Amino acid sequence: MTTKFRSVFTGGEIEEILKSVRDKLDTSAITDSFAGGEPDKIPSAKAILELSKSFDNTFTPDGVRDLLAEANNSNIFTDSFKKKLEGVSDQFKGVYVDITSRDSIDTKTYVGGEVVLVLKNIEGRSEFEYWDAVKKKWTIVDQGNNKGGRQFTGIPLGTTVIASYDNASRFGGKYLIHGRTPANDSQLVEVSVVNKLLNVQWSAYGQIVAGADVFDIDVKLTGTEVEIQVTTKVASSSITIITQGEF
Repeated sequence: MTTKFRSVFTGGEIEEILKSVRDKLDTSAITDSFAGGEPDKIPSAKAILELSKSFDNTFTPDGVRDLLAEANNSNIFTDSFKKKLEGVSDQFKGVYVDITSRDSIDTKTYVGGEVVLVLKNIEGRSEFEYWDAVKKKWTIVDQGNNKGGRQFTGIPLGTTVIASYDNASRFGGKYLIHGRTPANDSQLVEVSVVNKLLNVQWSAYGQIVAGADVFDIDVKLTGTEVEIQVTTKVASSSITIITQGEF
């Protein structure tokens, strides 16, 4: 059954009412931006669409990355950083307590340049070493202009141990020792050491001095440690010792 309604308005009156609706809308109350909007304004469909897109982008991988990049005190672990870290880890082979544990490394597949940190070398000191694929041996990383030697700077007056090793770990060595004062007095001497457990013998020779003497040299056994000692004559002197051979 069809239901019919009777309107109090004629068709022409209804048409006039509908035409007048557009004049009732205040377009100045519609804004295309959410930034700085006034309480009596409403966002347009365009503004709503842009806001929706912004929210959608925020939760994409790229959006999350951009948010983290803008945050204070934050860093993104990128594929580039990962590749660099893997490159370093491939070359760095670990930390070893002493020479004996380092020598336990299987170097058959090493191509050269592999690096280890030895906490206690034959002289009782820590050092970085790299695998020399040509010489097939571990070589000290040169960390300065002293050709692999160890440098002590700003030494006060008195005695300083510049090298030591356990008397059961080796039978001797040959060393080149150079000293320099703040006034550039320079002294160079070669020292040879041999030992049989508690019996330690040594000799200093080939000494040359430019200016005043910088240090006195001595080799002593302290407990089971063979120690090479220098006693400086001027405060803030520098001493460099280079191992020329070990036996």
